Amino acid sequence: MTQDSLYPATVEIQPGNRSEERRKIPGMVHTFAHQWLTLITGERLATCTVLSIEHNDVLFLGKVVRSTLWGNGQWAIDIKVEQTLTGLQSLMILRAQLEQHQAQSKDALVEAPIAV
Repeated sequence: MTQDSLYPATVEIQPGNRSEERRKIPGMVHTFAHQWLTLITGERLATCTVLSIEHNDVLFLGKVVRSTLWGNGQWAIDIKVEQTLTGLQSLMILRAQLEQHQAQSKDALVEAPIAV
């Protein structure tokens, strides 16, 4: 792994069982292949930490599998990616949700006003 093969990313640590707050840390994507992502960060992340990583209009959602000391205070974080969303996929999901909401609204019964 070399510094030349790293690409900037925004890493968001999701709240876990310990009810810690959501927070963001800087990171660098090193590799992504076969639903595995290697990320370089300035801090060690615990196994099973749930993350979202934004990189080049793609959102990766996954869990930390391993943290290994990479050198110079940096950590190589291996992540099992559970889901990958691109801008287009997110837009399609939003559109489907809106269409479902509209269909449910049309199916809802309208009650007549009560005369007093």
